Amino acid sequence: PAENKKFLKQLLELCTQMWIRTAKTQYDPKIGAEWGYCSAYGIWSPCLPARSQEDVAAILSPELYAEYLLPYEARITDAFDYTVFHMHSSTRLNIYGWKDFCQKSKISCLEVALDPLGPRVVDLMETLVEINSKKPLILDSYSAKLGDEVEEHILNFPGSVLHTRWDQTVR
Repeated sequence: PAENKKFLKQLLELCTQMWIRTAKTQYDPKIGAEWGYCSAYGIWSPCLPARSQEDVAAILSPELYAEYLLPYEARITDAFDYTVFHMHSSTRLNIYGWKDFCQKSKISCLEVALDPLGPRVVDLMETLVEINSKKPLILDSYSAKLGDEVEEHILNFPGSVLHTRWDQTVR
């Protein structure tokens, strides 16, 4: 019913405001103004960074995502100076509406977690190259096979790419 839709959007608005306020309180503006900040990826930024994700998108249609999550994700993104949006390869990357997201927000960078049970890198290359032609890209590979596949194709990317190999990370 319409009243549920209105209530859901009010709830999403409240969650968006809380997300932004909570994330911003974690930074000391006196330190950042002089030295900059380190993002969740350990990447230095002269300005306020943030990373967001919507793993719940895996269970939504692209239409529901566009109506109920994208506007609020765009607001979160636009509240920070440097933002990364996290996606998973095991879901269809088009669910996230990354093209729409890039047009409707000032997102700085897109991240794709290459899931071991997801598609092979070669099957994702067309989409990954398209993403990277618009924005810098972070690729996280969680298996040796996926890491090797990324390295095999790394020179095919047109823009900046950070590849993290979690199979080689000391834990």
